[in-house]
Amino acid sequence: MTMTALTSQVGDAHSGLKQHLQFKNFSYSLENIKTKSTKARILLVEDDLLAQTAYKLILKKLGYRVDVADNGALALKCFAKNRYDAIFTDLDMPRMDGYSFGQALRHYNVRGKLIPLIAMTSTFNPKTRKRCLAAGIDSIAVKPLGETELKAL
Repeated sequence: MTMTALTSQVGDAHSGLKQHLQFKNFSYSLENIKTKSTKARILLVEDDLLAQTAYKLILKKLGYRVDVADNGALALKCFAKNRYDAIFTDLDMPRMDGYSFGQALRHYNVRGKLIPLIAMTSTFNPKTRKRCLAAGIDSIAVKPLGETELKAL
């Protein structure tokens, strides 16, 4: 299967299944972070290679610049070197999971504006919500996410 077919399949199969839960009084949308002179820069933190590739293709198609890290530790290094407009993170990853990454990011996020941190997970329950809130995560998007879901965030 080609990546174009995969991206199309992901988008078509889940276009009506958006489950996005916003936690905080935090007003943002991906459309609002784009500026007229530059594309918004997104950090995608995901350990699954297939998911990385699909989400990166979709975000690029939507007009964003995308950097990818496969764990929270690498994502912190990316964050230290670059400025991001939003960060999407998987919760279940080796080395440093999304919860630990969120806590560390919020601890070191002293650059001024608070960067939207969106967790991506295939399982959502009250325990996940509680852990995300404690980790400084702004919202949760339930996987799988297609173009429609990512665009709506």
